[in-house]
Amino acid sequence: MKTWKWILLGLILAGIVGGGIAYQQYFKPHADLLHSTAKAEMSAEEIYTVFDENESEANEKFLDEVIDVEGTVKKINIESDKSIVQLETSHMMGGVICEFEAGALKEIPSEGDVIHVRGICTGKLMDVVLVRCILLNNKKQQ
Repeated sequence: MKTWKWILLGLILAGIVGGGIAYQQYFKPHADLLHSTAKAEMSAEEIYTVFDENESEANEKFLDEVIDVEGTVKKINIESDKSIVQLETSHMMGGVICEFEAGALKEIPSEGDVIHVRGICTGKLMDVVLVRCILLNNKKQQ
């Protein structure tokens, strides 16, 4: 009977510690991308080519890292909870998708503008995806 008490006490303590860690991770603040240092700075064409040529190697280098990307706006989709900007590449099957959280895109670029964004790379599906992006600058097309 004494053994069961120790096992039960151990499980309760493990649950408390696990719950504390989960609580801490859930409420952990996001990194400030504006003041973060980017691991790499490249064009939309370059980052797409890196992922297209060797996706597993690119994932090792860039997955969950802060990346600066510059490219020409191909398409813009503004929704209530986020804005999505697609950057052009010469590849027919894909490009670079930049997801901005609601309110993060203060100045909405136009198609054809060259923009410089910073975001967290989540890898490639059909497109290379950057999330939690911020707009560093916007060069309006002439």
